[in-house]
Amino acid sequence: MPTFRLKIVTPEKLFWDGDVYLVVVHTIEGDIGIKANHVNYISTLDIGKIKIQTGKEKKEASISRGMILVSQDCTTIVAANAEWPDEIDVERAMSSKQKAEQQLQQYKPGDKEFYAATAHLKKAMVRMSLKK
Repeated sequence: MPTFRLKIVTPEKLFWDGDVYLVVVHTIEGDIGIKANHVNYISTLDIGKIKIQTGKEKKEASISRGMILVSQDCTTIVAANAEWPDEIDVERAMSSKQKAEQQLQQYKPGDKEFYAATAHLKKAMVRMSLKK
């Protein structure tokens, strides 16, 4: 099984740096899977899950906004935020979900607050789904 190097960085930390067999990430164009020898690629990340397979081990994390750059040597993901399931505070995620749902009731599409609340809701839902 050929592997490639994956680096995931956030403003706070180096989230992942190691060899992987497969990574699946949610971009604004949909989910994309990357394996060794993938063509060069760049895209914008959306809020969603990232799935990492090292060969024997499969891991999932939440990831929020950023970029993915695939080159021959390395796949690099720069994300606003990334969290492993054990780092997620479920109560905080539920509170964020409720707050976002209330905000969505107050605003309508076209309002910048509506789109911010939509993003907060999506992030909370992804985080909660990882904890189940």
